[in-house]
Amino acid sequence: MIPEAGDTLSENLKATTHKFLRGIVELAGAKYKHLQDKLTVKEIKIKLVAVARDESAYLPEWISHHLHFGFDEIEIHINRTSDNTLAIIKRYASLENVNIIDADDFFKDYPGNPQVGTYKKAFATAAKDGFSHLCFLDIDEFWVPKDLVTSVKQCLIEFSLPDVVSFEWCNKYEPDNLFGPAVERSFQVERVPQVKSIIDARAPSYRVNPHTIVNKYLTYKLADGTRFTHPTEGFSRVGEDQLNKPIKPYFILHRYYRSSKEYVSLLGKGRPNFPDQGVTQVKSNRRGYLIGSDVETVTFDSTAYENYRNAVDQSINKYTDQAELAHSRKTVLARYHRVLSIIEKSDNSQAPVLRKVLKNVNDEATLNAYRLFQARL
Repeated sequence: MIPEAGDTLSENLKATTHKFLRGIVELAGAKYKHLQDKLTVKEIKIKLVAVARDESAYLPEWISHHLHFGFDEIEIHINRTSDNTLAIIKRYASLENVNIIDADDFFKDYPGNPQVGTYKKAFATAAKDGFSHLCFLDIDEFWVPKDLVTSVKQCLIEFSLPDVVSFEWCNKYEPDNLFGPAVERSFQVERVPQVKSIIDARAPSYRVNPHTIVNKYLTYKLADGTRFTHPTEGFSRVGEDQLNKPIKPYFILHRYYRSSKEYVSLLGKGRPNFPDQGVTQVKSNRRGYLIGSDVETVTFDSTAYENYRNAVDQSINKYTDQAELAHSRKTVLARYHRVLSIIEKSDNSQAPVLRKVLKNVNDEATLNAYRLFQARL
């Protein structure tokens, strides 16, 4: 049925009215927030929130890294986990500033994107719980100062406490770093436009996405202290001009290209909360592996790196059962072998997805499974 002209005009009017009213609400929220800032002096206290599913092999380093750089509390929402996550984080969970949440029911029942829902829930209570700022990261994302010394609080003070600071992704390229450290003395990265943000907990959070909050009346800065002029509606990406500049003093190390085996294993986690993408047996939001030609090198000062490495390793050793860590890594490799079987036995309809996610993967066992799949087409 073709909609009539009147119906189209009515829908356009509704959309325009909604946008106008939303703008008024966001303006009022921003003005009230800025008035609060003038009237009160708040202690900087930063809460880091993450969701985690089958991440036991990577949680110890991620937690220790962010505690090292001064995040005051880490809250991890565990959902749909089948590995030994609870055993791995048992000692960390005994710390007052590490909070573990069972999020199974929330993820099962939430009507929209449960990750965004988790972030909205964190916003609802953060300020009254005494936190000045919130940061949302995945377990493969690490907040990193380029000098490997400056704390996250010093970073915010340096930028005069804007409403939002957005940090660019640097996708780490590490094809041979099987279960190796996220932060090495020197490594290669792919520059990409996506950002993750640290957000004032009193900012009006009407529009939340996995990268930031959206409100044009707030103050946004990039990780060099300059004003963030948003080229996209979701405020989630920087413009091409920023990618042509040197890596900023602070960035998000994103382990997008873990070792080849770990990358393939990750494809076995799937995306059950996104049924609109169609039925798929592998994680379909990956775009293939990096060739390694278009990368930049990050190298840390040797003394700064040695101090960082010693501190983080001591924390990992203190709070991690090494037998459980070894078991968690075996779980990752077991999933890798399951993915090989999935690839080989996939239905013909999966050809476009497999072609995309396996692009440039050079793991021989994976290539062999893919050849066997193609032979059946």
